[in-house]
Amino acid sequence: MRRFIALLSGDNVQLGLGELNALLDVLGGSLATERTHERLPEFTADLRAARDAAWRSAFVKESVLK
Repeated sequence: MRRFIALLSGDNVQLGLGELNALLDVLGGSLATERTHERLPEFTADLRAARDAAWRSAFVKESVLK
């Protein structure tokens, strides 16, 4: 498992966080409770789960390794 940072799009940050959290639950990752910025949540997942979460999400623009 690696640590990633996601870039959320849109004005509704809570909706993006909810979507990312639901995708990570399905894909086997977990969302961190701390954030350095409201649109940059950190999460833990394997590389494939991080890629799939960004690809399937409407509110995640990108995810990068931390």
